[in-house]
Amino acid sequence: TGSTVVVAPPDGGFREPQNVIDCGNSGTSIRLLSGILAASSFFSVLSGDDSLRSRPMARVVKPLRHMGARIDARNDGKEPPLAIRGGDLRAVDHDLPIASAQVKSAILLAGLRSGLAIREPSPSRDHTERMLTAMGAPIEAVEISGEWQELSEDVAQLQADIFMLRISGDSMINAGIDDGEPFDGDMSVVE
Repeated sequence: TGSTVVVAPPDGGFREPQNVIDCGNSGTSIRLLSGILAASSFFSVLSGDDSLRSRPMARVVKPLRHMGARIDARNDGKEPPLAIRGGDLRAVDHDLPIASAQVKSAILLAGLRSGLAIREPSPSRDHTERMLTAMGAPIEAVEISGEWQELSEDVAQLQADIFMLRISGDSMINAGIDDGEPFDGDMSVVE
């Protein structure tokens, strides 16, 4: 059985937060919010608890900087807090050195406004691609290796995807675990 999540988009889109956004101990939140905020034309700061502030962020920060986001962080962009000045991003062609659904999702979310191509060394979870496709985003998955990846019922990733529904503009969406096959390749493209 599924469930229904009702989402009302914020009037006029997202606005600059008045305070630091506390991601607690959620690596998924800080990585995905980094992508969303990189595409937003205002200043924001993401932080979290002691554990989160010691987690590596360079795999997210580097491609977002390459797209044109201005991001400052401790330890030369490697550790939170992240100070993000987003805005006009450029389309990029990015090779992920390590397959990571969270890093891929952050880049995809930033690329919704600029366009991009992402190549993975092996398939990672594709919850974000399927969610964005269901909401009408022009996502194309191209088979390169012919390998298949089984989906796990990753509750943290699903919770992050439900949060991301806020950027869709849709007032209602059906959310649940899809038992279908994930995309059948390594490349995701947003135009």
